[in-house]
Amino acid sequence: MCVILVGWLTGSEELSRIAAHRASTVPSTAIGMAFLFVAMMEFEDGNQRSVLVSRRLTSVALAIAAANLLLSLAGRADIDHWLFDTVIRPDDRMSPGTALGIIVASATIWLAGAHRTRRLSGAVAIVGLSGLSAIILGNSFVPGAVFGKALLSGMSIFTALALALFFVAHLLKLDSLEPAVPTVSDCD
Repeated sequence: MCVILVGWLTGSEELSRIAAHRASTVPSTAIGMAFLFVAMMEFEDGNQRSVLVSRRLTSVALAIAAANLLLSLAGRADIDHWLFDTVIRPDDRMSPGTALGIIVASATIWLAGAHRTRRLSGAVAIVGLSGLSAIILGNSFVPGAVFGKALLSGMSIFTALALALFFVAHLLKLDSLEPAVPTVSDCD
């Protein structure tokens, strides 16, 4: 995601989209995803400071996604057009599907913070990963394409892959937090 931000800051479009006719990963998406990855890596079970930092980063990612989603639904210019209007294309935006993906990813981190909701966090991550697998296989990632989905119009392949990677990494992180179950050794 840092490479994508460098692409936007330097005006190098090749770093933010896979091809000229494909959707780009907009700066607010890259920032939100970066915050989610850092929040997930920062999270340590039993460390209150770590949990607090993780939740704050997650809250920022959630706020960015929710603001973009609400602005999009209201027909207003999104955060990216406010900040990067000189380099961003008029049709580049955080898609509603991306915003929802970031919101779901944020929920998985928040749910992982308590032992009693940790399994629910894993279930939500599995649903998110399943949905993204279908998106990656079934979406054209070309804005306005005949076979494009309205909810996903504007989502880039980089974003979809980053969200899928997040859910896989989150599931692995949850697995590492669970205590090892003792096994019965083979005795003869």
